[in-house]
Amino acid sequence: MKTILMVDDEHPFLLSLKDGMTAHNPELNILLANNGQEALDTMQQNEIDLLVTDLKMPGMDGFQLLAHVSRSAPYLPIIVMTAFGTPDIEEQLSNMTALHYLEKPLDFDVLATTIDSALNSKSNSYIRGITLATFLQLVHMEKKRCSLTIRS
Repeated sequence: MKTILMVDDEHPFLLSLKDGMTAHNPELNILLANNGQEALDTMQQNEIDLLVTDLKMPGMDGFQLLAHVSRSAPYLPIIVMTAFGTPDIEEQLSNMTALHYLEKPLDFDVLATTIDSALNSKSNSYIRGITLATFLQLVHMEKKRCSLTIRS
């Protein structure tokens, strides 16, 4: 069973998302948080497979939450939803890996498809501690293709 944490300061909106996703896929465990701090507390107590968060919230906002998550769980898939999208915000978010961006008001079908895609994506696999040459040999031997990000 996959666990999704949804974060938004509008509790009725969260409840409607939870109801919709539960009807879409009853196998999902959906947890709710009303702000970034509640989300971090929930993440410490539960293993999360996907984070869906708003950006504009009182207390700890979505950007602060994303900063914490990028340090503690850098490969966690994230869906950001906001009603206040700007090109500047999109540029800030584009630097994060494993992140999807949706504008409010949400089209539920698009959200459900994005959630399914994020949960089923195999592109969130990472290998650390081997040389590039060894990795390329592994890819060649397995006759696979991949995207590779190298940081030095």
